[in-house]
Amino acid sequence: MELNDRIRNRHFGCVLDSHFWKTSNEYTALACLKYCFGEKYRRLRKAEAPDLQDAENSVAIEVTDSVTPNDAQTIGEFTKLSQVNSEKQKEKCREKISRNGARLLVDGMMAWPSRGPETEKREIINTFVQKLSKISKYRKMGFANIGLLIYHEKPAFPETIDNFPKWLIDAQKDCADKYDFVYILHVEGFLFYDFASGEKSEVVIPREDRLALGNLGRMAAEGEVKDDDPVWL
Repeated sequence: MELNDRIRNRHFGCVLDSHFWKTSNEYTALACLKYCFGEKYRRLRKAEAPDLQDAENSVAIEVTDSVTPNDAQTIGEFTKLSQVNSEKQKEKCREKISRNGARLLVDGMMAWPSRGPETEKREIINTFVQKLSKISKYRKMGFANIGLLIYHEKPAFPETIDNFPKWLIDAQKDCADKYDFVYILHVEGFLFYDFASGEKSEVVIPREDRLALGNLGRMAAEGEVKDDDPVWL
């Protein structure tokens, strides 16, 4: 995948509309997979239920976000803050952001409350468990190799990098249908685990490329980049 200047130099004049978050994350996940594993995912395409599909190789990847309900509300209020006009509406947004433990900074950015490894562990496990019910449906659709990609828009703690396979093995051990593999896409790259082979790997994505891949995800979600654009090849 070639991240051209059109993508690298794209600057957005406003925050992404909340209606596009899920689609943007899915396209960003697709972009990152193609960037890191180009030949393996050459035929992977954005679809619906499952989110990413390679029909020729019978691969399905469900994409989900590790954001908690509390974080989702905070992000929503932060987005709304730049879109509402009245000071009364803005103050309501600020109050909800503050109530959830985040802080607004003078440069228009937001600081999140401090987190620790145990919080991240709960986020990863809970996100994984919530998607276990999808597997049987996708098996019935004929997919032979089914994975979950957890979109984790934070740096991963060393404890997560070391221990996430054990957490997720335990989480699905009593399930009749199990995921074949899992990816965790965080701000610095990928974590990967194959449940059958026990293969575990980590791929670091340079910061400038990770930002450009996020640009591509948003551009695709908003229709600026189409599914047949050469950038996906």
